[in-house]
Amino acid sequence: PLSFSLLPQQTRHRVFHITHAVPYSAHPPRSRNADSWAPFISENYNTITEKDAADHCNLSYHHFSFAIKQLMGKNFSEYLTSIKIKEAEKMLLTTDHSITDIAYETGFSNVSHFISRFRQYKGITPAKFRKHVIIDNMR
Repeated sequence: PLSFSLLPQQTRHRVFHITHAVPYSAHPPRSRNADSWAPFISENYNTITEKDAADHCNLSYHHFSFAIKQLMGKNFSEYLTSIKIKEAEKMLLTTDHSITDIAYETGFSNVSHFISRFRQYKGITPAKFRKHVIIDNMR
């Protein structure tokens, strides 16, 4: 999970300004801490929606969307997909679950979408990824 203190100073400065740009009454103290949303998203990556994350941070959907884009350099969907792909990688290497099972366990709604997104992020299909890593480790 991402820790606010590990972010570069410039990014922490931007987060501070983003979170303080919203009037305090619309912004309870919990939402002022960037450490709040990253672990929540990581722990709930397979079922979370952007609205769930915004609600968790006590931010409006709009303000949360803006903040995540400013902080991460990508929108919520791209950020969430990158987490799902990382989790799928781990599962491909540490379990014997089928590609279909891994797709659903990581929160993808169908297998073809999972394979397409995995290929987009990794440049290889999940099956070939698993096969190549196993072969490489046997050498």
